[in-house]
Parts: sequence; C-alpha cells; structure tokens
Amino acid sequence: MAERYLFPVVGLLVFSALPLQLGRAQSVTESQNDLVLWQTGIVSRLTDSRRYPPQARADHEEGIVLVRFALDRRGHVLTPSFARTSGHPLLDQEALAMLKRVGTLPPPPSSIPQDPVFLTLPVMFCLNTKNCPKS
Repeated sequence: MAERYLFPVVGLLVFSALPLQLGRAQSVTESQNDLVLWQTGIVSRLTDSRRYPPQARADHEEGIVLVRFALDRRGHVLTPSFARTSGHPLLDQEALAMLKRVGTLPPPPSSIPQDPVFLTLPVMFCLNTKNCPKS
C-alpha cells in the first residue's frame, strides 16, 4: 500500500486576509528541513492559485475541504479528489479547480522516494479572522 502524507497545520490553506505564518522547529534534520520547505512551497503555490467563489462569499459559505491527490516526481498534480467535502458544492468545486489550475507544484524531495506521492491537504474557506485558525 502506498504511503500517504497528511499535511500538518503548516499545510492548511486559509482563504482570508490573514498572512500565512509558519512555525519553525528549533532543530531539524536536513531531510525534515527538506520536507518542511517542500510543504511550504506547495502551500505557497496553491495560495497563489486560490479563489473564493463570489457566490459562496455572497451566501456567507465557509468550510474546510479535504482534498487528496497524487504528485509525480516532476510535481504534476494527478487524480485530484475529495477526502472530505465542506458541505458546500461551490467551495468543494473551487478546491478541486485550484489543484487543476496550479499546473505543477514543487517536486517531492529525495527523502520521499515514492512515485507518485499521495497527499491529503485541508483547504479552508473563511470570511473573517475569528473563524480562521491561526497557523
């Protein structure tokens, strides 16, 4: 069975006006550092491709979509799907559209030998800061 990676809070995509803040570990090995840099790169690229559907915003829809996808060794997104929906079709479809729109993501570091690499990533849509977790 292929190993799956669930991004920790550093991988949470928050759709708000809040700046993304990443925690830093005091001491990490080179392979852990590569993994953190890779995750940060993925979040950064997806953040650049994010959109809040206008109708969902107008309807005050908020929620978390858990998306899963495979990533090949060159960073191509393969087979995007839902691990869990938000309960709001517009938000769910935007989370998948974002993965398709981004094209390529940073390729997995050599410390992750699988090909493809399977990822699960939460995508949060929130309209105000009190509803958004601090990451």
